[in-house]
Amino acid sequence: FENVNLRLQLAMNAYVDFVEPIKIVYILVVDYLVNHIEVASFFTAWRKTEYITEINKKKYRRFEVRVTNPNFEDIIPTILKYMPNMLIEEPNELKEKIDLIISQYTKTYINATK
Repeated sequence: FENVNLRLQLAMNAYVDFVEPIKIVYILVVDYLVNHIEVASFFTAWRKTEYITEINKKKYRRFEVRVTNPNFEDIIPTILKYMPNMLIEEPNELKEKIDLIISQYTKTYINATK
């Protein structure tokens, strides 16, 4: 059950996958959210790194995040919730999925409000 226990520690939501290999995602988090991520139990799969960068006059800290779902469904809800204060650094596949979700939502919203 070691593998199951590891997956449960990484479980950020109902999308955790117990079979797929663990992938690493790099997320830049705006400075004022760093302490929240470090103490909130929801972020057990997130590891703070030493890397800090500045984008549009805001400081961001890089986090290494372990994900289990092949479609990134275990991290996408979190990124969407905290946008624009979380930026995807890698992988590009995740950036593309977020872009598609936002584009689809925008089209739906615009069409619904005409």
